[in-house]
Formats: sequence, C-alpha cells, structure tokens
Amino acid sequence: MNVNDLAEKDQILNGAIVENLKGELLAELVSVDNEQYADMFLVEETTGRITVKKGLPVGTYVLTVRASSEGNDEYDPVEETVEIEIVVTEDTKTYEFASGADGKWTSGSTKALEFVVKADRDDEATLDNFAGIKVDGEDVPEKDDDGKANWTAKKGSVIIDLQPAYLFWVILMAAALVSCVGILAVLHKKREQ
Repeated sequence: MNVNDLAEKDQILNGAIVENLKGELLAELVSVDNEQYADMFLVEETTGRITVKKGLPVGTYVLTVRASSEGNDEYDPVEETVEIEIVVTEDTKTYEFASGADGKWTSGSTKALEFVVKADRDDEATLDNFAGIKVDGEDVPEKDDDGKANWTAKKGSVIIDLQPAYLFWVILMAAALVSCVGILAVLHKKREQ
C-alpha cells in the first residue's frame, strides 16, 4: 500500500482473513503492534474486510485479528486468530524521458526544445506531480523578469518546452562564463611571468 493512496482516502483490503471459515463470520481486531495507530484500522465484523484509514504514515503494522464462525449443520464452529502484516511504503514512482533527452537546439531557432517525461505508473497524474525544472542543478523560474515564459508544461505525461529566449540566454551565459574563465587563465599566466 502506498502512502500517497492513504493521503487521499481510506483504503479497503478485501482479502479473506481466515480461508477455512464457513458460514456466518464474526471478526474483530484484537490488537495492533503499534498501539499509537490502533485507531487507524477497522475490521468489518461480518465480512472481515480491513479498512486502513486515511493518513496512516509509512511503516509496517501487524494486526492481530480474531475470526470465528458458529458453524451449522454442515460445518463445525471454528475460531482462529491470525496476524496480518500491512506495509505502507513511500511513493516509488519513477520518471523517465520518453523523448527529448538528447535534444539539441540551434541558436537563433524560434522553436522550443521539447521534452516528454512519463511515469512508470499512474502516468495521467504526472503533470499534477510536476514541480518545475532545473538546469545544471539550478531551479529555472517559470517566467523571466519581464514575465515571459522560460518554459511551459502541459498534460500528455508532462510535455516541457524550454522557450527559445531562455535557451538563448543559457547559451549567452555559458559563453560569458567561458570567456571569464579564459580571461582569468590569461591573467593568471601573466602574473606567473
């Protein structure tokens, strides 16, 4: 079970608690190994379904459940106590470039540089999970100081377009950095002479 699922709503586990019970079932939650979270679990008395309440944090929880059936003319009464392990995990969704990872942009072009990013699961929610972009480890603001877009993002997994004006600025800054490094190297050599 994923912690993000529990952030949105309660989750119901429909698996049978005790397979060999026949007839009318009576189930109850006896204990939870971490008592602090005991109120986060409900066991439906007549079906044995377990509800895990919204907001349960990442962790492993062991529930002790007692289930019984009174039996009837065909079945003997049965009572069993079982331990059920419930594991709540972090979101392990991974993202990868579906296209654009090796993209090239030519200075002076009026076309944006497009990237498409897909998730390994629940891809339709990828744009909802999109927080922004980084270039060389630095956050890129969505808009420049004049309010023009540096990049846009739209649905379709996530389609990210780096805008030409931003790309030109990046090239300009890279060229300026190379020039500055070159000037410093020349000054350093002159100082050594």
